[in-house]
Amino acid sequence: MTSDQTPKDNVWSQVLHYFSDQNLNWDLFMNKLLLQNNGWFSIQTLSTFNRLKHLLALQAPQENPSQIDYPQQLLQIINQNIANQTFLEFDPEKLALRRTVPYEPSDDWFQKTIHIKFLDKKDIDFSSPFSENLKAFCSEFGTVTLIRSRKFPPRFGSKKSPPKLKGNFLVEYLTLEQAQSALDQLLKAPSFNDLKEGFLLGFNLKTPCSNFATVKKAFIQFGKVKFVELPSETSSGIVRFREPIAQTVLEQVNEKESKSFNFEDLEISVLKLTPEQEAQYFEKLDSLDLPKRKSTQNHTERNKRPRN
Repeated sequence: MTSDQTPKDNVWSQVLHYFSDQNLNWDLFMNKLLLQNNGWFSIQTLSTFNRLKHLLALQAPQENPSQIDYPQQLLQIINQNIANQTFLEFDPEKLALRRTVPYEPSDDWFQKTIHIKFLDKKDIDFSSPFSENLKAFCSEFGTVTLIRSRKFPPRFGSKKSPPKLKGNFLVEYLTLEQAQSALDQLLKAPSFNDLKEGFLLGFNLKTPCSNFATVKKAFIQFGKVKFVELPSETSSGIVRFREPIAQTVLEQVNEKESKSFNFEDLEISVLKLTPEQEAQYFEKLDSLDLPKRKSTQNHTERNKRPRN
């Protein structure tokens, strides 16, 4: 779906998506009903899908969602679009839809899919528009046909609560070549979350300190700290913030007459890292992270969806 589509266009795009190979490779519920009904899928049932109900409500914002006739509105939109394509067809009573070319289960999707895992999930909001931004990012390497977020199973006794996202995404490309190209380029690139300006700040201790936890506490007064690098037997290191506040912290500390700040028995001064120092830091970080990200190259057999 694109930003220049109308609400009705978005509804129709979603209908096409539900019947696509990319969705049916995963959608056990639709597969079950399609098999039971010779490939036909009821428009009444389709109109109960949460995503479609949301899109139908958006194209009629003046109406109370509880009073919307979802099946009728969906039927009207399908009527307006079905003659312009050859992918779907109506049954004679216009009560159900069917693909003109039946769906054939295949494992081709598995070879065209890469697994992206965000290692730092704590401060990321994985809801929309994050998924849209992720698709835009991945589309730089090829045509993305589907992005699925992996979820934790619902906790016992809480099926009505929304499932929690794992922070892992399966990104399917149009061709195997595009998926391989995307993987090659992503493995060469620094981690998505870490290559950001303004997160790193150098520091010097007036007296050496081997307890990096104390140094971390000292910087927490300025904002959230992700990591402190403090080699043993040294008095200088690097602090990595969770937010791009390094320049602000630098200015606050340098405003002081002493050009430093105190925490417990530590006196700490700060300095801006050179581009070379930042690049060296991220290069080292990326080399440590690479073995984890190489696991994106292939899913293990247990990740394959069993087919009925």
